[in-house]
Amino acid sequence: MLFMEERKVGGKKMSDYNARCNLPHEETNRFKVYSGQINETIPRLLFDRRTFMSVADHVQRRMEVRREEISSFYLGHCFFTSDFLVNTREGKKVKVVLDLDEKNLQKINPKKRLVCGTGILLDDGVYDSIPGFEIKKEEIGKIDEPLSRMEAKTHFIWRILLRHPGFVPKEKAVPGLLEEAVDFFFSKGKEDFGYEEAMTVRLGYSLKYRSTKSSEMLNPWAIYGSKGGCTVDSRSGFNYGQGLIVGEK
Repeated sequence: MLFMEERKVGGKKMSDYNARCNLPHEETNRFKVYSGQINETIPRLLFDRRTFMSVADHVQRRMEVRREEISSFYLGHCFFTSDFLVNTREGKKVKVVLDLDEKNLQKINPKKRLVCGTGILLDDGVYDSIPGFEIKKEEIGKIDEPLSRMEAKTHFIWRILLRHPGFVPKEKAVPGLLEEAVDFFFSKGKEDFGYEEAMTVRLGYSLKYRSTKSSEMLNPWAIYGSKGGCTVDSRSGFNYGQGLIVGEK
């Protein structure tokens, strides 16, 4: 199968990536890191029967290890996640999807045609079948600009991605994660880089720039490290070769 072939990234085989992370054995045993374009790495993660980590999973892990040496790994890289954004054809609303289901993840592969190199066009009817949180464009709030601490704590997208109670179903909610993460990210950004603002929300290109009427487009959410202001970004897309995905055992 295509996704089982070893591919070289930066002159080294993808299968060697975990060894190059310099993480403790117990960490690499629990979490497997995949490097490369995510339309190639997602099929490999699924084949390994690993659980694809979400934005909330990554943020929780950053909180868990913040005082440990390995925090530099989680705070020093961009990670793509199991959360996705779907842009509607008219561009008036978006749908935030938490933990895209395996049936739709299986449709992501290197043979799938990309739009502008970033998104995957959905077949008719798929948009309505994918459970998610639909938001009108005017309700989204500030995008493509760094946020203040208070703006981050009250931003619609962050409240969904970090599973704030009252914004997601009870079974998906993670009480306190948003507030804890915002305070930590802002303190860390100020200490290391002098940032006063951070946690930008970047939406898929189609919402702002698309002029043609085509099918709905699926874009993955990525979360940046501290240097990138812990931005969440749905623009980098499937052809971005420098992001990582992580599968939990």
